[in-house]
Formats: sequence, structure tokens, C-alpha cells
Amino acid sequence: MALTNYGELQASVASWLNRTDLTGTIPDLIYLGRNRVWLDLVKLGGASILESSATGTTTGTISMPSDWLATRSLKVEVSGVQTEMRPVAPAAGMSASGTPVDYYLAGTSVVLSPVPDGTYNYTLRYFAKLAAWTADADTDVILSKFPHMYLYAALLEAQPFLMDDARMMAWNAAYNERLATVVLLDKSRYGDMAVRADRVGG
Repeated sequence: MALTNYGELQASVASWLNRTDLTGTIPDLIYLGRNRVWLDLVKLGGASILESSATGTTTGTISMPSDWLATRSLKVEVSGVQTEMRPVAPAAGMSASGTPVDYYLAGTSVVLSPVPDGTYNYTLRYFAKLAAWTADADTDVILSKFPHMYLYAALLEAQPFLMDDARMMAWNAAYNERLATVVLLDKSRYGDMAVRADRVGG
């Protein structure tokens, strides 16, 4: 069975569970499974697949993208070279102008410090929120690249309903094997930190 979108994933989970009484619960199992994958990748260092980046120009404040959850890094470009800025507490922000070296969060915005003395190019790398799935055609990068991670994660979330089902051990082993593969591929390709990019204005 193909696993390219939300509708196909629901059908596959239903087939593997083989429990008609759990049909209405499958969307919840998939939601919980997606969160399991997200948290495991963040904890184990294979999270670049979950990252996005926003690039643009600014004179002092950058509005966070709508799917922003947490910042990984913020860099400013000076003379063609990107330099990572330091996160500081709001009280540590400086009012003098110059090349920004620090930043702090203010609501849904990033405030640069010192106040930029011109217009600068920035790259914000961040963890993106999991997008809600409602339509059968919905998908994301994990389902596109590693669909069985979501399948096995959703099946594992059914444990409270299946109790001591012997299949749980096999599903857990299959999930962990795929998780380890994603982490290994991520680290071998990018190192400890890397991102995929969606370009938006700052």
C-alpha cells in the first residue's frame, strides 16, 4: 500500500491494526505518532528534517514565521559573511546603533541589538510546528521521505487499546530501526546542525 499522504496513512494504519472498533481513533493515533517522531528526532540529534529557515532583510525587527516553534540560530550577513548572533535577555539589549551581534525575543518577533545602522540580510533557522492534517492529500517531508516512521509510530500509540498484543514488540523494533537510520543519515550528511529552507521575507 502506498504511503504518500494522510488518507493513505490512515488506511494503512487501519489495515495493520485490523480493529474496526478503532477506526475513529486512527486520526488521534497518527497525531500522537507524528509528535512521537518529532520529539524523538529532536532528542536524538536527527532533527534537521524538521527545520526550516526564513531569510530576508531587516532594519531591526524580524517577525517570526507563522509556523515558528523554537529558534536554532540567527545569523547576520556582514560583507558577505554570515555570523551567528547571540541570544540575550531583553534587559541586555543595547540602544546604540551598529552592526547587530545579539538578539532577543519580544512576543512573536526577534529584536536585534544593537539597533542596526543599516539594512542587513538575515537567516533564521528554526523548528517548525507540526502542521495540522485534515485533508486526505495532506503530507509533510517525513511522510514523503520516511513514511514507515509515521506508520509504526501510530501503531505504537495504539498500545493502550491493544494491551499485550504480540505485534507491539515487532512494531517498536521496526520504528527504532527507522529512527536510527534517519539520525545516522542526518548526521553523516549535515553534521549536528543543518536545515531545509523555505524562503520568506523578514
